[in-house]
This record gives sequence, C-alpha cells and structure tokens, in this order.
Amino acid sequence: MIAAPWPTDPREFFLQALPLRARAHASQLGARSSTGSIAVCFEAPASTFGVRLLSGGVVVEECVPADAIARLTMMTETFRLLVGRVLPAVKSGPAANLPATLPPRLLALDASRAQRLRSLRGAVALVVVDGIVNHRVLLSPGPGDPRGDAAVCTIRVALADIVELASGRLQPIQLMMSGQLVIEGDAQLVMALLGVFA
Repeated sequence: MIAAPWPTDPREFFLQALPLRARAHASQLGARSSTGSIAVCFEAPASTFGVRLLSGGVVVEECVPADAIARLTMMTETFRLLVGRVLPAVKSGPAANLPATLPPRLLALDASRAQRLRSLRGAVALVVVDGIVNHRVLLSPGPGDPRGDAAVCTIRVALADIVELASGRLQPIQLMMSGQLVIEGDAQLVMALLGVFA
C-alpha cells in the first residue's frame, strides 16, 4: 500500500498527518518518550509547533515548549519544498523506515546528549540552493529565540544533493570532499553538533 503524500501545509502536517503516521510506526517506537521537544517555527505566516514523543506517540502543541532541545526556524515555502521534495526520497531510499532526518534524531536523544545540544552556543543555518533561490533553515539550541540571523555557521548544499542524502544514495562526506557541501563560519559548531549524534 502506497501512503498518501505528506501534506505541505504546516498545520495539517503537524497537527494531523504526523501524529497519524507515527501511529503506523508504533511498534518501532515502543513506549519511548523523548527527553524534550523540538520547536518548529515558521515565518510568513507565523506559526509554531512543539513536537515530542510521549509513550510511543507523537504529541504536537502549538507553541515553543520550555523543554525544547532545539528550535528549527524557516519560511513556510522552505518547509513546503523540503516536505514535497525531500520526504518522498526518504520514503523510497534504502533507509526507508522511520526517516533518519534531523527531527526524529533530535527526539531520540538521551538526556545527556540533549543537554549537550542545549548548551551549544550559536545557531547553524542550512541553506538549500534550488536554482537561484536559497531556502534557509536555522537550527538553534534550546527553546530561545535565535534572534534573526544569529547563525555562526552556514552549511550550503543544493536541493538535488539533499534529496540524494535523504535517499541514502550519498553520504555527507562525499559531498564535502567534492565541494558540493560547503561549511562557512565556525565549523567547530558543526563538529560539536555532529558529536551530539555520534
């Protein structure tokens, strides 16, 4: 059975589709609860969703929870692009069960790693290049407001390469070695972030 495409409207995605689809993976999640939540914040139009695992289910609130491990901030159009183009690649790739993308990995952090992430200083901007348009996702630690362009490190990569990463056909190191993934600014922050997931 082929699942319907993910909705690209943030409200429908977070409040309806995500909890519903998580129930389909209940056996993989067990009775797991996340150490904290993830805040996903949208600009233009403004909306915010806090996502957490609670006893194996996904719970979504329309706020930035005080226990947020990290905050993802982006334009709604960026979200639509990523959901429309990247999630289908995850589903069809070799690692197709629960997506090995950033939000599920953040929710899976244990208490020690979640605290290490919250204590990082600075935000990382992922700039996804789609032709002449740059789409930006800002990852900042904890629940606080990232204060605009607070990124101390920027990772720049083409949309087509993100799709290849999501499908499992490419690894980040391949893109770095070929110059297709560029890190600008404080690369130590990226290394510290990667250390949280190691």
